[in-house]
Amino acid sequence: MKTWLKVVLSFLISAICLWLVFRHFEWIELKRGFQMASWVWLLPSFLAFLLASVLRTTRWFVLLSGIVVITPVRLFSILNFGFLMNNVLPARMGELARGLAVSQIGKASFSSCLATIVIERASDFLGLFFLLIIAFKLLPLKIAFWSTVLITGILAALFSTLFFFRYSLKLKPKNLLFQKLQMLLDQFYLGLSAIKTSRKRTLVVLLAILIWLCDAATVFIFSRAFHLDLSFPQACGFLVGLAFGVMIPAAPGYVGTFEFFSQKALSLMNFSESATLPFVLTLHFFQIALTACFGLTYFFFYTQIKPTSMLSKTVNPI
Repeated sequence: MKTWLKVVLSFLISAICLWLVFRHFEWIELKRGFQMASWVWLLPSFLAFLLASVLRTTRWFVLLSGIVVITPVRLFSILNFGFLMNNVLPARMGELARGLAVSQIGKASFSSCLATIVIERASDFLGLFFLLIIAFKLLPLKIAFWSTVLITGILAALFSTLFFFRYSLKLKPKNLLFQKLQMLLDQFYLGLSAIKTSRKRTLVVLLAILIWLCDAATVFIFSRAFHLDLSFPQACGFLVGLAFGVMIPAAPGYVGTFEFFSQKALSLMNFSESATLPFVLTLHFFQIALTACFGLTYFFFYTQIKPTSMLSKTVNPI
């Protein structure tokens, strides 16, 4: 599928989701929800969100050790720069952007840095599986079962594809194209070697679990601002539903899919969709705003690279 068609399709999906969210909504209820909100809960929510971001930085720092020498403070800004780009660029190209940024600053292979991000995503599925266990009793049996199957299938498909693709290339003629692909894959697998020791694997998985628990704590606390008062297992179930929903291609920042699947996850717990919309909209804005603040430090404090230059390089990183 052509790139422009993918972009159009993602924006179309976002538009449909937004229409489904707002088609029967009374705007006066949204205003009332904001007026009744207890905004004091934003401070502890911010602290939980910040802790999750620090833990994500720590996980990436562990994965990059041996590949790139870089300070955790700088890595924190690069990590959130990537998330910021996810809110600006389509197709989650922010992941490429942060991989490119850390490879340029650390003078390392882009493919190796990108491999550490793949490991991050794989560990995220393990963390998500942990939340699924916590929320298992709250979810309908079919949803819990198929969520488990999906997580397991994605992990199996990811690693099977990587190993098959690497070794199948060795059977191809040694022309220039395949030599270049083989070189890129070798560099990529150098990044995968970041978890070659059992100690590192255990640490990365534990950090992934802690990250998702902090994310659940953010939702748990934030829900009190809008008097939803989610239990911790409910916050975990909410994140599981949201995580699967935002996997669907959508406009930058998961606009539309975030709102739609957040509402659907809460409706499975018998919350009214109209009552949850102020919470969902504010939570989404809260995450985007904090990510932007953290990510912009990349430009202001740690590099002379201009945003327009980085955007052009991200589109064609190799």
